[in-house]
Amino acid sequence: MNLADLFTPQARTFVQSGWGSPPESPIPLISIAFGLADPALFPREELLEAAAQVLSRDINAALNYGPSDPALREMIAERLRRENVAADADRVLVGYGSGQILGLLPRVLVEPGDTVIIEAPTFLGAVGQFQRAGARLVGVPVDAEGLDVDALEETLRDLQRQGIRPKFIYTIPTYQNPTGTTLTAARRERLVHLAATYGVLVVEDDAYRDLSFHGPPP
Repeated sequence: MNLADLFTPQARTFVQSGWGSPPESPIPLISIAFGLADPALFPREELLEAAAQVLSRDINAALNYGPSDPALREMIAERLRRENVAADADRVLVGYGSGQILGLLPRVLVEPGDTVIIEAPTFLGAVGQFQRAGARLVGVPVDAEGLDVDALEETLRDLQRQGIRPKFIYTIPTYQNPTGTTLTAARRERLVHLAATYGVLVVEDDAYRDLSFHGPPP
């Protein structure tokens, strides 16, 4: 028996994920290959205290299966509202990380062969998730001011001529991975305008907003 015959075509063409622990090194080093935090910066005492409070208050709910805590969803919604996002706690979905959400996204929106617009370059983990769903990826370049919206408009126009409506535009506008660029306010407005004009969703990956060194992002 050929065990490979047991796997689905999707499993046989599996794209390796772009995250994980870096290889062990005999000398201390800071790897920039992965988005790993420096353990020295972890708020250790605060985390231990918070965990103790939760366990002492309701250990059954904390350690068992169940929905996301309503208070957590409200905290997330309130944070988004402070950033001028019209968020409601009932519409907040809590995942265990961006990888889970990026995996759910194409399962909801993408059929094999559908077109997805991404930045070039972009986060390898997202590329892998979209490829596994069978998406056709179309890259739009990134320059010193972020996503090139002129190139995006040309891409959308060309796809429209072909009768293709992309399922979404995936963008990391703030401290983009891997370039580190931040999309300017003018380009953000243009991006929203283009998305509305062509009827395309915008998926914003906002993982790095809090890593600001020179004032708040746009």
